[in-house]
Amino acid sequence: MDHINRFLQENTARIRTESSRRHYRIRLRQVEDKLGPLPDITGQELAGMLAGSTWSPGTIKTMKTVLSAYYRWAIRAGLVTTDPTVW
Repeated sequence: MDHINRFLQENTARIRTESSRRHYRIRLRQVEDKLGPLPDITGQELAGMLAGSTWSPGTIKTMKTVLSAYYRWAIRAGLVTTDPTVW
């Protein structure tokens, strides 16, 4: 199982509906498509992607929320040692 699906499966209490899980999956895949595997991305890369995007402020806020939740889980799961969303 890949790390995004594992994250979603292990967080069903927090991400309750299938619609929300689909939304998280889409957002996380968007980042991977732009920057590569989530566990390998740096804070500088994330900040640059968000700053250079054409997304609305609301979409950027949503993306930060999704990424922050993923990276908090990734630390607990041992996939990363630091949270690159803390910049």
